Amino acid sequence: MNFCPSNLILFQFDANAVDLSQFAEQAAEFPLTEPGPLELERVGFVPLSERDEERLSVRVGNYTAFAVGIKTKVVPGSVVRERVRVELRKAIENGEPAGGRLRKRIREKVMDELLAQAFCKLAVVRGWIDHRGWLLVDTGSANAAELVVSTLRKAIGSMPAIRPVSEALGVVFSEWVKNGEADPGLPDNASFGLG
Repeated sequence: MNFCPSNLILFQFDANAVDLSQFAEQAAEFPLTEPGPLELERVGFVPLSERDEERLSVRVGNYTAFAVGIKTKVVPGSVVRERVRVELRKAIENGEPAGGRLRKRIREKVMDELLAQAFCKLAVVRGWIDHRGWLLVDTGSANAAELVVSTLRKAIGSMPAIRPVSEALGVVFSEWVKNGEADPGLPDNASFGLG
């Protein structure tokens, strides 16, 4: 498996403030599990390769590849609205006073019932840590990138990562192009030997 991102969100962190020496063990403490009956979403580390279910990260030199899974329960809004409408009509017919409180209570009840029955969809977001202070997340979604960062924070205890100013990135990338190389320590094609 090669790390060939289709989208990229970058974060910068102080490499001296983050200890990544035990990352593989720390990631193993936070694997992706099924959401609970009333949870909408669950986030955790997933294997980088289907052939190696035990391996949640791979380190090559100053770089570590990993993947975070996001399991989200699918509850269509149209189903919720229809169920709430039917339950609200029944409640009013039974003499309950109509209003915002009744609608809110019924909506919460309907959501609890539907969450317990909902299917999960899985999204996998791959990431790459440059141990010298960069985190690359292969997603176009800022929310998904933040979920990856918060999952890393849970695993390693602290990661004060920030998104760099876009003008600064332009300067960095321009220098890479001008000098003809991004990083002499970067493995060819960023291959992590996963097949």
